[in-house]
Amino acid sequence: MTTQLDPDTAYAVRRGGIADVTHVTRLLEAAAPQVDLDGDGTIDGPADPVVAASVTRLALSHVVLQHGQMWVADHEGIVLAASVWVPTTAMAQVNALSAVVARELDAATVQAALDPGSDVRGVLDAATPEIGAHLDAIQPDVLLTGLAADPQLPPAERDRLLMACTVRALEELEGTAAAVSLEPEQVLVLESAGFVRVAEIPVGAHHRLWVGRSA
Repeated sequence: MTTQLDPDTAYAVRRGGIADVTHVTRLLEAAAPQVDLDGDGTIDGPADPVVAASVTRLALSHVVLQHGQMWVADHEGIVLAASVWVPTTAMAQVNALSAVVARELDAATVQAALDPGSDVRGVLDAATPEIGAHLDAIQPDVLLTGLAADPQLPPAERDRLLMACTVRALEELEGTAAAVSLEPEQVLVLESAGFVRVAEIPVGAHHRLWVGRSA
């Protein structure tokens, strides 16, 4: 996946399609936030990353591409960055996705495979009401549910591609978009792309969740 580019490299930003699903899944996995919400000294994540990647592929294929949008930046056919957007009206498709997951995967093990552990769940559960209240106040039409770039790109190039995928999507989307992030570098990209901070919510002992809306 690693591709070193210089600042003058040409790239294309376009709507993603079914052929991009595997590439975007890999980007989302590789660029997942390196956070320790429960403070146990271990980076948080799903118990089984392989199953998590399968669920992500199914979500992109059956929810995002059918109801939302996926924007990718590529260079000579190599997908380097992506943004994933889901209309709030499509959240009802979660039940339909659950049925697809149950059909395609071993339903008895999926929940356990995605579980980050009871301590992390507790931290997230404690922050959920405040996060929900801010999102309710925004009343977004669309949620940014994924933003990722090849982590081995130079930082300036990574941020340039992430911003391009975000700006292009915002130009095409109708209504208000909302986004959340635990990563300060990503927040800078979102604010540069046109998002405005609504709140910062403590999550765990050492993290703050940024909540923003499109201007």
